[in-house]
Amino acid sequence: MMAHRLRYAVKKIRGVTAVALTILLTGAVRAQEALPENPGFTPEQAEAQARDPWSQNLLNPKGLTPPAQTRATIRIDGKSEGRRWGGIGSTPSTAMERQLMHYPKAIQEDILDLCFKPNFGMAITHLKVEVGGDNNSTGAVEPSFAHTREEMANPNFRRGGLYWLMRKARDRNPGIELGALAWTQPYWVGEQIKRTDVAGNGSFYTQESADYFTKFFEGARKEWGLEMQFFSAEQNERGHLGRRDWVINHLKPTFDRAGFEHVKFVLDGSGWPLRHGDDDPELLKHVGARGAHYVENAPKVKSATAEAKASGFPLWSTECWSRVGRGWPMVMFFADTVARGYVESKLTQFTTWPLLGGGLPGSMYTGTGLMQTDKPWSGY
Repeated sequence: MMAHRLRYAVKKIRGVTAVALTILLTGAVRAQEALPENPGFTPEQAEAQARDPWSQNLLNPKGLTPPAQTRATIRIDGKSEGRRWGGIGSTPSTAMERQLMHYPKAIQEDILDLCFKPNFGMAITHLKVEVGGDNNSTGAVEPSFAHTREEMANPNFRRGGLYWLMRKARDRNPGIELGALAWTQPYWVGEQIKRTDVAGNGSFYTQESADYFTKFFEGARKEWGLEMQFFSAEQNERGHLGRRDWVINHLKPTFDRAGFEHVKFVLDGSGWPLRHGDDDPELLKHVGARGAHYVENAPKVKSATAEAKASGFPLWSTECWSRVGRGWPMVMFFADTVARGYVESKLTQFTTWPLLGGGLPGSMYTGTGLMQTDKPWSGY
């Protein structure tokens, strides 16, 4: 029934923001029968949240006393130097969006419109894609543009679907911000470095790694005509040891030589509290924002530290809401995360993972995403 309503809304009432917005608020096109595990948020916690009277009261405020009415004046100044709202975006992956590629062209275009058109549907404000590394990155393997060191001389920037997705997003919204995160890399990158350091990622923070990730940005520019705005300057959800020297001595100089001086680096998953060495002014002068993952998994919303809020850096929720469709309670939970994150922690940007629930049946986290796109053969 929900799939039928989606198709009807797109074909019959296309352009009506309220209809498309309903798809965003419901979190997924169809509810799931079971809750799979997700990062830092157990099925038991999800079930408890779904039964939370607070969430139910938001939808059915029976017996609640209206708050006292007060009068306030709010001055809006577009020239203010205060916080800049970055919106709600997502981190797609070829694995999770795989089946989108197989939808009939017309329906595929409708889905992309719902994702990226401004003031319509989800109106995603930014995309942060995974740089393919020929290794498992939770959902499946993201293919590399260079399977071997020799292929770096003639890389294939048409592998996978993330460049394609960024191109489709930018076509619909020229102002959308595009970025990337480093999760894996081909084994040949940095293979001469021992992999037995404390963080387990000594081979990651090398000059060869900097060359590899810079090449990804070159592929976006030269092959797809895309300028990207930010890069998560660390290995996703791994140790930070070695990051300071890597950013200062390898990553920033390599990006600059390739003509990417404008790209801002993000302390993606460890923006607060700062670890030893991360408070070095030499590092921080190359940082454009500080972030944390799954701020919603604390009892309320994990508050940014006082030091982070006073730092002057934009603070982002750089990965959040890996949820399955459970209707309004989970949607209101996400709304609460955004509201509390902005007010209490000064967070100005939120990035969900993944964008679409379109992974192959049986793969991890197939029930997550802002919309389900896992039945291309059905036409829905």
